[in-house]
Amino acid sequence: MSCRGLSTTTVVSMMTLGTGAVALAGMLSAMRITNKSIKDMKIVCVGAGSAGVGVCRMLMKEFEMKGVTRNRARQHFWMLDVKGLLTRRREVEGQQVNPGADIFLRRDEEYVDMEGASLKEVVEKVKPDLILGLAGRGGLFTEDVIKTMASHVDRPIIFAMSNPTKNAECTAEQAYKWTDGRAVFASGSPFDAVDLTTSSGPKSLQCSQANNMYIFPGLGLGVISCKAKTVSDGMIYQAAKTLANYTSRADLNEGKVYPPITEIRKVSRDIAIAVCRVAEQEGIAGVVPPHGDWESIVGKNMWNPHYPDLLYLT
Repeated sequence: MSCRGLSTTTVVSMMTLGTGAVALAGMLSAMRITNKSIKDMKIVCVGAGSAGVGVCRMLMKEFEMKGVTRNRARQHFWMLDVKGLLTRRREVEGQQVNPGADIFLRRDEEYVDMEGASLKEVVEKVKPDLILGLAGRGGLFTEDVIKTMASHVDRPIIFAMSNPTKNAECTAEQAYKWTDGRAVFASGSPFDAVDLTTSSGPKSLQCSQANNMYIFPGLGLGVISCKAKTVSDGMIYQAAKTLANYTSRADLNEGKVYPPITEIRKVSRDIAIAVCRVAEQEGIAGVVPPHGDWESIVGKNMWNPHYPDLLYLT
């Protein structure tokens, strides 16, 4: 399938876009917990490969949708690779960066001299609201890094998105323990709830899994239902927004940034309908139902696992 991802016309990885949509949905839910405006968010991303770039480009879409120009939006991001913080000095010195990462090079004088700075140094300087782990290297979010972040932010948002579990930047238990239970945590790998005695008393803290399963079924169902030939950034953005809107206040009060998995069929159905409507608005839907009745079209295309009763003869 050809995917017009994030205002480009290249064929891009649906896996990357799915991860970006899930991360965006998680961030939107987390912002409801922290009461932060998108225009105030500062985001540090560890990982400058296709996953890191794809996720940050999707998050940047939210800034643009709120009226922030792309040039201003990218000033809210700090990206690190294996050499440390990315700045324009890489270009000046002729060093190559991964495709797409160039838009996240820090070009302001305040950070040019921090070229190659460590995660701890960047967190100390930037005081981020959200740190993203997309480098595929376990343990990058050390106790020192997380405690430094928590000393500057009341509710640090920590998304350790690399998997499998051994590649997670930190565990749920570590994130909660090192922040005295104040972290808003999500991960690419599953973690059990954490029972922790904090300064405000005992708590049972939940872990949200940032899994593409929240996006792919609904996105695919929508694309099939409207017979779209391309998948636009608008379709993926709306999928993320729909997912975020499914996270209830009760979920947020438990520290969760995604709805329960028991809601996945409802979530997928509504994502599919939202995707179809965007495709229709953008003129890329191959079919359009009478009166815009996407609910019926999507409903007919959903598979229902009804199995016949088996009679065993002895």
